[in-house]
Amino acid sequence: MTTRRATRAIPSGPDRSQLAAHLKSERSGRLVELVLASFDAMHVAQRREVFDHYLKTRAPKHPDAAWLWKEIQAFDRSSRNGDYYAPFDINSKNFSEVPEETTEWCSRTAELIEQTVAITRAGEHSVAVECFGVLLQLIQDMDNDEIVFADEIGSWMVPVSWNEPWLPEYIKAISAVSTPDRFADLVIPILEFDQLQSNTGKAYKSVYGIASENQAKKLRSEIKRRQVRLAENE
Repeated sequence: MTTRRATRAIPSGPDRSQLAAHLKSERSGRLVELVLASFDAMHVAQRREVFDHYLKTRAPKHPDAAWLWKEIQAFDRSSRNGDYYAPFDINSKNFSEVPEETTEWCSRTAELIEQTVAITRAGEHSVAVECFGVLLQLIQDMDNDEIVFADEIGSWMVPVSWNEPWLPEYIKAISAVSTPDRFADLVIPILEFDQLQSNTGKAYKSVYGIASENQAKKLRSEIKRRQVRLAENE
């Protein structure tokens, strides 16, 4: 005679309808606590699925420059504090995996770049220069400052087009608010970055159509004096 093993019931977790009934009568402060606790318990893909649409509908269509600057400063702090750094032991089976935190960081960086493009197009050039500068430095540091983790890391992971529109818009913002000396100091690192990205010197080709005559003259002088190697001036 075969004895049948008793089947153990699998816990189903909280009842959805019961939860809904309780939430309807809950005070707003407690609801916020529950939502944030749920957010903390989710992985990145779940957070995006549940909250992305809501956050996008709440974001200003035309970002306020002061608000955006605070957002970027907060993002810089959290990035450098390791909030997006999720290392794991890499082996021959998982070397191609990218942590969700890394994907989230790259997506957030792209969003902030797009918003900075929007404020410089609205004439907020001074703030845009500061915003672009912080974001560019973060991108340059992403592979050596424990900001994000993956077997291979590079700026190509950030889903934006470097040469159009964001690097030209960055240069336009710098040109609008800078002396020739400051223009050269800020633009040369951008040209070097562009050279590393594509080795085509597209930013170098466009910069002289953006710069004033004095800015362009100073830039050429500084490139020569500093012996900066770019595709277009070798």
